[in-house]
Amino acid sequence: MENLELVLNAVSVYQVQIDQVDKIWNYFSVVSLTVVGIILNSDKAVRTIKEPLIIIGAYLIFCFKNHIALLKYQKQLDQLGNLITTLKVTNAEALSSFGTAGFDESRRAHILFTVAVCAGSLLTAWIRIKNHEKNSLTN
Repeated sequence: MENLELVLNAVSVYQVQIDQVDKIWNYFSVVSLTVVGIILNSDKAVRTIKEPLIIIGAYLIFCFKNHIALLKYQKQLDQLGNLITTLKVTNAEALSSFGTAGFDESRRAHILFTVAVCAGSLLTAWIRIKNHEKNSLTN
């Protein structure tokens, strides 16, 4: 019975850790969508390339700090998952598998998404600037 309580407590800690990782991903998603929205929907933000570069620069600083936090929590989550799989529920029975979060996959996804947001936003801003310049010359 003592082992079962230990497993339940470990699973509870694991769930708290998952919630922390989810919050970091949600925060990242909201900020990413905001950056894209600002660049796509604001004519003032794309009059020159300076404004989008400043926005993307600030976004990259945020992404770097967010990435560090994500990796920290993700690593702890993987360690907890590995620990839980070694705990015995009864005298003879260990948990054969417990879902780990995939540390490397999360790291790669975070980086790729950041690159995609930056590249897409800068490309969109550049195209809008060129179109704005072209329209200004024809008027």
